[in-house]
Amino acid sequence: MHFNFIHTKTILKIIVSFLAVFYIFLLLTGTIPSLSDPAVSHDTQVSSIISESSDWNIVFDPEELVYDGSERFDPMIGVTVTDEENIPVETEVFSTIQSVRGKNQKEILYTVTTPTGQSISSSRTLILKNYNGPSIQLAESLPSISEDNLNHLASYLSKADALKALDGYDNDISSSVTCEWTHDTENPLTLHVTFQIENRFLDTAVAKADLSLQLKKPYLALSATTIKLARNAPFDPYYYVQIAMDSDGHLLPDAITITGHVDTSTSGTYTLSYTVSDSSGKSSSEKFLNVVVE
Repeated sequence: MHFNFIHTKTILKIIVSFLAVFYIFLLLTGTIPSLSDPAVSHDTQVSSIISESSDWNIVFDPEELVYDGSERFDPMIGVTVTDEENIPVETEVFSTIQSVRGKNQKEILYTVTTPTGQSISSSRTLILKNYNGPSIQLAESLPSISEDNLNHLASYLSKADALKALDGYDNDISSSVTCEWTHDTENPLTLHVTFQIENRFLDTAVAKADLSLQLKKPYLALSATTIKLARNAPFDPYYYVQIAMDSDGHLLPDAITITGHVDTSTSGTYTLSYTVSDSSGKSSSEKFLNVVVE
């Protein structure tokens, strides 16, 4: 009896081992679901792996995109992403104007990222019909500018109907105009202003004008609002004063007051306050310079 009991246990172990091996074989061949995820079959997992490893393509129809300005510009018209079996794939496509071949011909670069992290790019030509390029129109007589208007000069002139920018299809893009200016060396109250606009097709337009600055108190301007310095680098706070003058345009380089302290031997962010005062005691608006010592 003892011998038969041992023999039976051995047979049972062999059967259990065989069943375990057979079950693993069924899992690997996809005959039954995985115990770890009963809702996902092995076939589904394999399909997912095949999809992720497939070669994707960006297909254009038409191969050249023609735009005439009659509707909203959509670079994604006729763009399809397909897998290696030419089956459309739902994915996000990024587009940018990559290069300019002329005023009426551009190149659009399209990029997608596959599930494996591979980046795929392709480009096509964009033809612009009835396109004139961007433009900036300025009124013959421009209004005087106060200090408060300088921070939004283009917007102020646009609202005063003194500036208008068009994208090349008569669409108003005045809100995107940028500008920079310098003070006249003989008369600092005269500003030499350069306006610039870039439209979605990477074309630019520039216009220049002289504006008159009207002041009710002294005026001070800085050449920067934030600067970075290496530790122990030399620093002259007056270097960043672009101009300091009274309301009549007389320069006041010796009437500048700077409040604050910068320790270039210690890393950190320091803030300096700048003002200028005239002979009657009137002071300018306070301007700030942030100094970052790295």
